Order: sequence, then C-alpha cells, then structure tokens
Amino acid sequence: FSKLAVDGASAEGKIYAAPGSVKAVALYYNESTIPTPPATTDALMDLVKGGKKLVINQNGYHNFPFWGSFGGKLLAADGTCIADQGGFVEAMQYLVDLKAAGATFETDGGKADTLFRQGQADMIINGPWVLGDYSKDLGDKLGVVPVPAGPGGPSTPLSGIDGWYVNPNAADAQKQRAVDFALEVLSAENQAIYADVAGAPPSRTDVKTANPLVAAFAQAGAAGLPRPQSAEFGNYWGPFGDALTKVMEGQATPADAVATACADMNAANGK
Repeated sequence: FSKLAVDGASAEGKIYAAPGSVKAVALYYNESTIPTPPATTDALMDLVKGGKKLVINQNGYHNFPFWGSFGGKLLAADGTCIADQGGFVEAMQYLVDLKAAGATFETDGGKADTLFRQGQADMIINGPWVLGDYSKDLGDKLGVVPVPAGPGGPSTPLSGIDGWYVNPNAADAQKQRAVDFALEVLSAENQAIYADVAGAPPSRTDVKTANPLVAAFAQAGAAGLPRPQSAEFGNYWGPFGDALTKVMEGQATPADAVATACADMNAANGK
C-alpha cells in the first residue's frame, strides 16, 4: 500500500493510482474500564469471563480476523477454498465460547455502536470509519489495538483501500492531469494532513500521524490480509455468512458449518 502505481498499458486499459488510505478492523476499548487491552485470544476470553462487556458485529467481515488467529487460511493459490483444512473450525468454536462467556454478537451494526458509545460495552471490533463518532463520545478514554492474536498466529483483518481511478476513455492530457493530481494528493505531506484532519489511516509507510488511534489503524491495515480481488473470494460472503449465523444460533456445529460453507464456495467457483 505504500507506493503509487500508475498503469496505462494493462490489458483492461485502466489507469489507476494507489490508495490514499487503508482500512481494516481493530479492537476499540474503553481505557477507563480496560486499562490493559488484550493482546491474545486467551486474554480476551479472560476479560469477558471476568465480566467485561464485548460486542462484536456478527458477520463474515468483522469476524474475519479470528480466522487467522487460529491459523485458518481461506483460499489456496488456485482459488480453492481450504478453510476446512484447519483454523476456521477452531475460530468458530472460540466465538461460540466467547458468546457463552458473555460476549454480545449483534447483527445490527448501529445497535452495536450504541452499546459501546453509551458505555454499555467495554470493547468492540470495528473500523476507522467510526473513529470520529467514538472519539466524540469517549474522548481520551478511547483506545485501539489489533484484534488479538491466537494460538495460530496474528489476527488477519481484511485490509481494504480507498483508491483513485482515472477514466481510460478520457483524452490523454486529461488523464495525465488526473494522475498528476492523484500524485499530489498522495504526497507524504498531504496524506499526513488527511490523516490528522479527517482521521484516515495513511497508506504510505513514510507518513506519521499525530493521532495514535489513526496510527493504530494504519498498523492494523498494514498487518492485515489484503482483501483478495478475485471472483473466487466474492463467493466467500454468502456461504460463510450463513455458516457463522447457524453456528452462533446453535443450528450447526463449527465443523459441519465450515465443511458446508467451503463446499458451497467451491461449487460456486467451479472448483
């Protein structure tokens, strides 16, 4: 994410500029009730068992970091789903155990936000797009750390990007002006302003923001899993969203749900 890319000769005829900001979820916490944020899944579980309130959006995006925490890998190099080969079952069982310990899994994102913003939850997993709202409510009590690592390694939030695209059908002079503008906007100086004023995590590794919360999200994005830009990954959402719902509602075991989701994903992809 740290370099600008301009491609005027691709097969698709696209000209594009690299992203100006990177987005990934992390763990928000209230420093007044969580003086030491959890770095591991065991520590997170201990906090929940001890009465601390955790709210998680129940979907395949916000929960994606835990797949990596337990060593799970979604896709092989050829786009085949391999989630049933380890990690995903253990991660889903961990989420079930978190819920049993007292964590709230919420399908309404607005309700989840309200619980945290009003002090009814001590922790929530979410992205930088709500940083301004959370900061307004919690002020200097707001903290951000990566989603906890687990026995399988660091968490793997999906890293997304805000990118600049230039219409390849525009006149050459206009395309060059657009690229020049993107280069100026994505300079280190201007990305720093964007990060400090708008709270957008910078994609450039040479940009330092004065806001430690924004910096934490930049680090989360850099350490996350770049969201695959493939047709195969597009068929992740339905099967695994359904699997997570069934598991969290007690309608399927983690093993059965993952096996079914992976089979459905491969069927949709012709694998």
